[in-house]
Amino acid sequence: MIGRVIDVRSTTIRVALDVGAKGFTKVGPDGLQTVGVVNSYVMVPAGAHRIVGIVSGVYISGRQDQNGRAQLLSQDDTATYELEATVVGRFEGDVFKSGLTGYPPLHSPVHAATPQEVRRIFLPMDGPALRIGTSAVASDQAVHLDANLLLGHHCAVVGSTGSGKSCTVTAVIDGLLDHEIPNGHIVIFDINGEYAQSFAATTVRGKKTRPLVLGPKPGTSSGLFLPHWFMNNEEHLSMLRASEGVQAPVLQRSIADARIAGASTNVEMLRLQNVRSSLALVEGAFTDSKGGAETTFLQLAGLKNVVDDQVSVGGVCADQWAKIKEILDYGIPKADVPNAKWTALTPGQRDVLMKMIAATRSQMSAAFDALGMGSGRAAPDFDAPIYYSLQELCDYFLPTRIQLEQSLFGLTNNIVVFGGGKDIHFYREVSDLLGTTRISRQSISDGPGGIGTNRSVEDVPVLRPEHIRLIPERQALVVAENAPPILAKLRRCVDGRAGKALLQRLAAARTQVAVDRHAQADPAERTAAALAYAHAHGLGGHIADDPDATAVKAVGEAAVASHPHDHASNSPGDHDRPDTAPTGAPPANTTKEWFW
Repeated sequence: MIGRVIDVRSTTIRVALDVGAKGFTKVGPDGLQTVGVVNSYVMVPAGAHRIVGIVSGVYISGRQDQNGRAQLLSQDDTATYELEATVVGRFEGDVFKSGLTGYPPLHSPVHAATPQEVRRIFLPMDGPALRIGTSAVASDQAVHLDANLLLGHHCAVVGSTGSGKSCTVTAVIDGLLDHEIPNGHIVIFDINGEYAQSFAATTVRGKKTRPLVLGPKPGTSSGLFLPHWFMNNEEHLSMLRASEGVQAPVLQRSIADARIAGASTNVEMLRLQNVRSSLALVEGAFTDSKGGAETTFLQLAGLKNVVDDQVSVGGVCADQWAKIKEILDYGIPKADVPNAKWTALTPGQRDVLMKMIAATRSQMSAAFDALGMGSGRAAPDFDAPIYYSLQELCDYFLPTRIQLEQSLFGLTNNIVVFGGGKDIHFYREVSDLLGTTRISRQSISDGPGGIGTNRSVEDVPVLRPEHIRLIPERQALVVAENAPPILAKLRRCVDGRAGKALLQRLAAARTQVAVDRHAQADPAERTAAALAYAHAHGLGGHIADDPDATAVKAVGEAAVASHPHDHASNSPGDHDRPDTAPTGAPPANTTKEWFW
């Protein structure tokens, strides 16, 4: 025994050393043992088990004489030696296990770990072990790792430059090769080229394994080659640096379109893509006031031929193609779109075509599901390594997808909010129009009863009014129904040729408004002119009885005399109507008509 426990915590224990152990060495049955050395091991009984601790610190605390009398004592006699150990596991019989099942009581005896106990700590007894080196505390003690635990959990080898990380990894691999591991595979990402020569075919390690070395130089000749079609969507976006707002969705769907074309069952998928593109072009012709009818006629004629041909061939989506044919056979004659230039579609034709397109897209979605390709409303985002031509992506699929997205974007309800405004009420209406989204919140509380977790769900606005107000000048927020929001910079709209012309017209309009306001008559003059007009037409007989009204009447007559064209009657026969009442008495039903 080297001491007793004087303090117990969750992960550490504190030990007061006995007088015989203050020299940091002690003679026991197993010979001379070191005591109180950092990184040495101690054993403490705790019930049926023995707790294992590793010394992490050694302390000296002085002792004061309570009587205040100086005595002739040495420093060793007046000082208390203590050590602190971190608990690392327990012994259940002769088997070492990590973790604790109980803590030792105070004043429990503490023993230094024997060489046999230290050996059992580093040498697993219930499975294959890998030898990676010797202990830094006991140089004669080999350190082993449990192979099952090593391969079943995450492991990291860290250290400064030159500390032996590469040698440790090599020792681990050598230890694995010493055991029979059926169907075992080891993948090494050799960034600095350290392991390639160690696993050459002529070496001992190379003969134990079947090494496949890729690289170190990229290219098909060295074996390190990653084709573009093998990358997923995230890798494509990272390589091409597509922005998240607009470019990323278009690029993802374009790549998905190209993957569909390169799949093994690409005949039906290509035709489904063709049908979808034709429907998008038809929708784009709805707003074409110059050639919408001609474009729609040509697209519907070609679309019907493609569908008829596919129905005759059959395939995995035969049922969906048959229903699409029925929809087109009914909708195209009913729409009755003429092949005429410079002709727009009528509202009735657009109504029929929209219903026909909606029904066709529903069947296309079912067809994509039958092919295992996801939703038909938008091209699926594939991560599977399906070959596609990079040249075709640039020349065909990407321009086609851009045209399709533009046509769909123009057919939806869009909101454009220009920055720099101050109308908070308008921003509140925009926030209400955008709606809310549901988010989950998690809060952690630490109280007397322990740590508790609380989860709640809250509906919050997509954009708050104060956030919309933060949009700076010369920028605009564009919110579309079926497209991601866009924060656009209005440089060309303001600083370009069209923007300068717009600003000039705006300045001219403001100047004209100022001139018109300056030329307007005084409110008192307008009131007097109205009263004079009423008196002249028999609508104010009571004015003669009011002295103040007489003065107003004089002013009004002067105003009428100065602007005779503003008060002259423009209706023929106003003074010749038989129902006109004599002056001084208002005619029947005339007052209401005059006010309206």
